[in-house]
Amino acid sequence: MKPILLLFTLLGAQATSVKNPVLEGTVKDLNGAVVWHALVQITMPPQEQGLVRSPQEPGKSNPSATVETDEHGKFSTDLPPGLYQVCVSGKGFIKTCRDAHAEDGKAVTIDFSLGFDPAYMPADTEVMDQRLRTLAGNGAIDCGEVPVDGDPAKASSCAMKASRRHKAFYVRYDARGIDAQLVDGLASNAKNDTYAVIFGSLGVSSDEAQDATRPDGDHTIVMECPKPTKIRKAKNGKLTCFHQRGKFFWAID
Repeated sequence: MKPILLLFTLLGAQATSVKNPVLEGTVKDLNGAVVWHALVQITMPPQEQGLVRSPQEPGKSNPSATVETDEHGKFSTDLPPGLYQVCVSGKGFIKTCRDAHAEDGKAVTIDFSLGFDPAYMPADTEVMDQRLRTLAGNGAIDCGEVPVDGDPAKASSCAMKASRRHKAFYVRYDARGIDAQLVDGLASNAKNDTYAVIFGSLGVSSDEAQDATRPDGDHTIVMECPKPTKIRKAKNGKLTCFHQRGKFFWAID
């Protein structure tokens, strides 16, 4: 009986030594640079059996696991065998998901190459031009673009005349930026709805713009002018429809 008992003991030891599979991988961008602090979310479909162990809480079972990539863009976690969906996301990148099948005792390597999210990429001023044209509508009068340090008199006069005649128009004023292109402008449509727009090639923000919209990601802020709309010329020669000082940089300097 002792040899049989010993055999069962050995078999039991072998069975308990079987390790859960390890899911690992590297996350890079389209240029091949590693992505640090990317969020890796691992979920198991409802029809699959077992739960993923959470690396943040050893010993506790959860229906999903979440890890972050390290400074080398790598991630790793162990989990019970099964079919999983692995999704990777990060600020400035498009969320990407892939399926992974984990088997007993095997390491599963699944690498990701994340595409850039256009909303966070540096944008050309054509984004601003397109937004102004869209807001003003077809047939709107193009009152021109005023370069940095340029004289805005002609463009502002054009926009003022169009506004008085209830004509659709748009005008653009380039501004000085330290490391980005900055533009602001006005657009008015055939219904006399007038909008103030600001553009930043690296993104723009304003805590005061509670009623503003961001139709182009972080690159533009659009705010409808108060009604009845009163367009007037600021000290710098640009046009504004706001009275408060400090609302974006198209207000009076």
